[in-house]
Amino acid sequence: MKISLRALFYLLSVMVVLVALVSLPVAAQEAPPAAPSVAAAASSSSTAPAPYNPAAAAFATPKPAAAAASSEGPDPDRRWEVEVHGGYMFAINPTSGTSNLPNPGAGFSTFLNVPPPDDSRAISSWYFGDGALLYNQSVAATVLPFQLLNTITPWDPVLTSSVVRRQDGGTVGGRVSYDFNRRINAELNFDYNLGDLAFTSGSLINTQATSDSFVAAFAERLDPTGFCAGLCTNTVVTSTPTVINHQGAAFEFTGGVNVNFWTSGRFIPYASVGVGVLHTTGDVPAINLTGNYQFSIGAQNFNETDSATLITSVQGNTFVGYVGVGAKYYVTPHWGFRFDVRDHISANGISNLLSASPSLVLVAPGTGICFTQVAGPPRVEFCSQPAGVFGQSSLSGPAVSNFHSFSGSGALHQVSVTGGLFFRF
Repeated sequence: MKISLRALFYLLSVMVVLVALVSLPVAAQEAPPAAPSVAAAASSSSTAPAPYNPAAAAFATPKPAAAAASSEGPDPDRRWEVEVHGGYMFAINPTSGTSNLPNPGAGFSTFLNVPPPDDSRAISSWYFGDGALLYNQSVAATVLPFQLLNTITPWDPVLTSSVVRRQDGGTVGGRVSYDFNRRINAELNFDYNLGDLAFTSGSLINTQATSDSFVAAFAERLDPTGFCAGLCTNTVVTSTPTVINHQGAAFEFTGGVNVNFWTSGRFIPYASVGVGVLHTTGDVPAINLTGNYQFSIGAQNFNETDSATLITSVQGNTFVGYVGVGAKYYVTPHWGFRFDVRDHISANGISNLLSASPSLVLVAPGTGICFTQVAGPPRVEFCSQPAGVFGQSSLSGPAVSNFHSFSGSGALHQVSVTGGLFFRF
């Protein structure tokens, strides 16, 4: 992106120089001096008219002609100006911020370890935080000949970092300005930025890896021909990532002041400064991971669903300021072209909100069972009945709702390079 900005800046500079050279005013030619008139001879002693002199009429002073209106620069009698413009906007996203994950779940004793000490924990999701840690700890505790190999790739790096960025894209808009004098004018701007909000490619790769590892881990643990041989039947394991991406259009409403470096001529460069509001509208990017495993032990059916969602939180209205430079070229005093480069600076208001909702298909108390594999501790337990004296399912932690796993900080820079057509009225 830096290379693109530099190239555009060089191109704009060359255009400015060429326009300046072409628009240099041509020196006005001097008109030949008028011949002095011949005064009539006055007679001090006679009242008779002076004799006719044909040379006097020939050299009489001509009547001055009206001055021609200038064809360069703005018409000073037309102080209002309206413009439409378009171009491209480059986004420079910050990555700084603060991160956190939900606290570990409460410990409990499994069916194989009654009475305490606790040998499992009630977790809200296997995909992240303490859930992924518990599962991977249980895998590390297995030994031959009943050793597990597949662990869960935690979703934590996605949840706890800046993974949604404002994209580069086109921009269109309009301006209305008013000249206070030849040096200073004020303007109101409206811009619509086509660069939306989207997940980074790395976050999508990590999300897919987490989903795939969920399937591999539980398929291995509940494999009727492997680790769960002789007990588990009808095993089905799934995990589905759902991504809502490229959302959140941005409108910008700003007002500012332009200061002209030159006050006359066709070509007038200027500097700009202003403030306003950046408004994000529409949907926001989000990712949902939904995993499910089902299996049977005899007549008992186990069915547990793990759902975790990352939603982007974006401030609807954010203060924005801009600085920039540009130039106008007046084709006539009434209209012309404008080119400028501006840096729009706003606070990074993008955060990650995490939710999780475990779901178990349970039977009436006393009619179901709990299943815990011997390996461990810590252990992973599955239950077909509610928590009770015979233990509880490990995936029985409390639901998580809109937990701030990452809050962004720093400044977002959006550098626009635009060209437009303006009219004075």
